[in-house]
Amino acid sequence: MPHMPKWMGNVVETVFKRFIHDVTVSDVEYIHANLKKVTFTGDFSTVDFKLTQAVAFRVDDIHYRNYTPNFFDSEAGICSVCFYLHGNGPGSTFASGLQVGDKLKMIGPRGKSLYEAESKYHFFFGDETSLGLFNSLKNEIHANQQEYLGVLTLHPDLFDLPDKLDLMLDVVPKDTVMPYEHSAAYLNGLHGKLWDVWRASTFYLTGNANAIKGVRKVLLTKGVPPRNIRAQAFWAEGREGL
Repeated sequence: MPHMPKWMGNVVETVFKRFIHDVTVSDVEYIHANLKKVTFTGDFSTVDFKLTQAVAFRVDDIHYRNYTPNFFDSEAGICSVCFYLHGNGPGSTFASGLQVGDKLKMIGPRGKSLYEAESKYHFFFGDETSLGLFNSLKNEIHANQQEYLGVLTLHPDLFDLPDKLDLMLDVVPKDTVMPYEHSAAYLNGLHGKLWDVWRASTFYLTGNANAIKGVRKVLLTKGVPPRNIRAQAFWAEGREGL
């Protein structure tokens, strides 16, 4: 959600009042120095949350940011979000400062669900900003006795992040010039017999917008039907508040 004048932010909160929920930070856990899991509690009894939908927070006077919960239970009134702390921008500053007892307003849910419940196989592609979404998908996939695999593009000092979230994903180095070079090499290196099975799976492409475009092209060359590809960009170079 892009930035807006302070007065407009107040108007937004008035117009969409029924989508705004008072929440309290009930728990904070650092899964990694750069990954902060924050649990919020509130009255979500009227919320019809669907897997992979986003919630939003007003992170300062003029900015809002969207986040995909890794857990949401309307009946219990619990929502948890994994914030990646990149140390650059109002969203990261906001997340870094969250402490137990803080009271704030949560907007949502917003967006549509990416999850394809009828698919037996699921393939994940993303980066550090995708971890919360993939963690929530993993739990649902396991509950439905389905299977997943995938690849994350990460800086070397973050290679242990998937293990910390019990995500069984391969990792390749984050590209510095072409944002999907290593990921494309990984996909092209997968055995042909694996593609025979996984070509019909649902592919979830998230994270960097340019990387998503590149990986999508590779998948199409492998014969993956466009209808099987679900994409959600979380950020792009030179753009704020994607």
